[in-house]
Amino acid sequence: MPEHIALIISNPNYQDNTLARLKTPEGDVHTLASVLSDPTVGHFTSLETLTDQPSHKLRRQIRDLFHWRKRHDVLLLYVSGHAVLDETGQLYLAATDTKLDALEETAISASYISECMDRSFSRQQILILDCYHSRILAPGARGAPGSSTDTGAAFEGKGYWRGGLTTNDITQYVIKGDEGLGEPEDSIFTPYLIQGLRTGALDLDGDGRIGIGELTTHIQDQVARHNPNQQPRIWRYDERDEFIIAYSPKRVEPKRPIKWDILIGALTVPAVTILLGAWADLSQSIGFAGLFLLFYAFLYWAPD
Repeated sequence: MPEHIALIISNPNYQDNTLARLKTPEGDVHTLASVLSDPTVGHFTSLETLTDQPSHKLRRQIRDLFHWRKRHDVLLLYVSGHAVLDETGQLYLAATDTKLDALEETAISASYISECMDRSFSRQQILILDCYHSRILAPGARGAPGSSTDTGAAFEGKGYWRGGLTTNDITQYVIKGDEGLGEPEDSIFTPYLIQGLRTGALDLDGDGRIGIGELTTHIQDQVARHNPNQQPRIWRYDERDEFIIAYSPKRVEPKRPIKWDILIGALTVPAVTILLGAWADLSQSIGFAGLFLLFYAFLYWAPD
C-alpha cells in the first residue's frame, strides 16, 4: 500500500535581527496538519510538524522525508516562513537560526531540497511554499521589491515526478545591510487551503479527488478576490498524472449508469403486447402490458 507522508515546517521567529523585524506569514500549520491527517481528507498517516527549528534539524528531516520512499508513496513538504535570494540569486529557506551573512551554513538551500527529491523513488512529490521572498543586495547595488524570484527553476533539479506551488513568485523585501525594505500584505494562502480541504471546495470536477491543479485554480481565484497583488504560482516537472493531494470530505455518489437494454425492452414489449392482443381482447392486453412495465421497472432499479 502506498504511504502518504507529510512534513510541515513553520518558522515565524528568527534570531537574526533583520529577519526578526520582517513580517512573517501567519499560517495555521497545526490546523493544516489536522486536516491533512484526517482519514476522510488527507490520508496522511505519517505527518510531522516542526516549528522554529534550527537549520541542521530541518535538513535532516527533509532528507528523511524523501529518503528510501517507494514509487507510489505520496510525499508532501510544506514550508511557511521566509525565502531569501542571496547576492548571486541562489534561493534559501530560512530557519530560526539563519544568519543572512551565512546563508549557506545556516539556511536550507533550494538545491539541497531538489537533491533530496532527485534521490527519492517516489513519483508523487509535492512542495508547497507559503513564504515571503527577500532579496539580498550586494554592496553598491540597487533594487526594489517586485522582481521575479523564479521559484520553479530553483527547485527543478533533475525535474522528475514533482509538482510545486508557491504563494507568490516576486520579492517582497529587499535587504541591504541590516535594513529590509518592503511591506507585503498578509498571506491568505494557508487559510484558503485549509478551508478548501475541509469543505471539499477544492474538488472542482466533483470526482472526490483533489489534485494540485485544482488546488491552484481554486486558491488563485480566492486570493485574487482578496488580494490581486498576491498571485500563487504552480510548477510541474515530468508529471505523468495529476498529483492527488487529498480527497473531498463530501460523499460523492457515483452516477447510476443508464440501462439501455432494459429501457428498450420496457418500451417495445408492452407496445407489442398491446398490438398483438388488441384484436382479441384490448383490456386484457393492456393489463399484460402494465405487468411487463412493472417487471422492467423492477429490473431497472434493482441493484447490480
